[in-house]
Amino acid sequence: GAMLFLFYNPALTLTLLEKNKLTQQLFDNVFSHHELFHHVKTKKRTILGLCSVLRLKSDIPPSIRSIFPKLISCLLDLQIELWEQKDEMEKL
Repeated sequence: GAMLFLFYNPALTLTLLEKNKLTQQLFDNVFSHHELFHHVKTKKRTILGLCSVLRLKSDIPPSIRSIFPKLISCLLDLQIELWEQKDEMEKL
């Protein structure tokens, strides 16, 4: 759910996450459990949410800037997994 909020309104969502001190927890969960995202929809939502954070550019909170390398790595991993999963689905 949080990734959809990030996709539709990343600035407001990050503001709310920061205010409630949940930013680090959300991203830590995504980074440490993204390999458990088995459904195409879950991967797509997460990719869209992470990409929306990247689009903020100068409005990215410091807590996100500090984890930027992990964010990029996770985004790339998810995209590759999604492509591979779609390829497998097409073969079936």
